[in-house]
Amino acid sequence: GAIIGKKEFIQKVRDGWFVVMGAVMDPRVADYMLDGMKDLEERVIQKVYSARAIVDFLRNHKFVNKVYWTGTDLLSFEIKGSLEDARHVVESYQLIHFAPHLGDIWTLSIHPASTTHSKVPPVERRRLGIFDTLIRLSVGLEDPLDIIDDLKQALDKIKR
Repeated sequence: GAIIGKKEFIQKVRDGWFVVMGAVMDPRVADYMLDGMKDLEERVIQKVYSARAIVDFLRNHKFVNKVYWTGTDLLSFEIKGSLEDARHVVESYQLIHFAPHLGDIWTLSIHPASTTHSKVPPVERRRLGIFDTLIRLSVGLEDPLDIIDDLKQALDKIKR
């Protein structure tokens, strides 16, 4: 194939995609991507459907302070409690995977203040909207009731 465009565009592609993906995609990776595209729409619909049910649950849980959701399979929520409480929640999952990854077929969750952003000073984290009690969730393809049950058992371990 060829990339055709203005010099600025070509330079942007070279500096961006070539660095990340390489000049030519491995044939195996291309095959996996094409295979995965076949049911992408159905997977996204299921993940968003599940996310809606999870958001409804979280908005009504006594230990959840706020839910952030834009209508996708990604959401975050703040719990009522401390940094330690939030960390304990994500460490208490039995089904949900504790990982910084996004967009998998499995539901993944992370507590940014104690992991991905732990080296950022607390004042700077708060300025960025990354509060000590914020938990991020990437909804997967499991049954939404199973995800909700796992969230419930983890949240109910908060001592109040």
